[in-house]
Amino acid sequence: MHASLAAALIKIANPKPEESIFDPYCKDGVIVIEAALLGSKEIYAQDVVENNIRNAKINAKMAKVNIAWENPQKQVDYLITNIWVPALQPRSKEKIAQMLEENKEKVKKKVLMLTNWKNAEKSIGKEWNVEEKRTITRGLIRNYLFILRKNSS
Repeated sequence: MHASLAAALIKIANPKPEESIFDPYCKDGVIVIEAALLGSKEIYAQDVVENNIRNAKINAKMAKVNIAWENPQKQVDYLITNIWVPALQPRSKEKIAQMLEENKEKVKKKVLMLTNWKNAEKSIGKEWNVEEKRTITRGLIRNYLFILRKNSS
């Protein structure tokens, strides 16, 4: 992900410096690094691929920012992530539903999820409300930003 797109996601979320951010699929760490550079103080990141974490830590060190490389054991204000859904892999679209299910008790305010899957709302459970869906086009690449809030129980 390009740093300017990651910075735009943070600006859309508009977190206060004391509000927490978590990226469960941080890849190379661009979203969380941009969050730190834009003033966020409490930032968590993880990834299922160990090499991604290694690269993200190197990038964060070069950017001179502090990130907690762990799944927070408490609620966070924002979950902001980029989930790429391979079209040809069976069951790959379940990744979105799984991520939302795993983090439904963790998010206090909103989820900002960038994905290449146009119809990702099909995997969003009933406990989430799609507040907004935006199409982001960069050249021939088209992505979709879903802004989610938990439904009131």
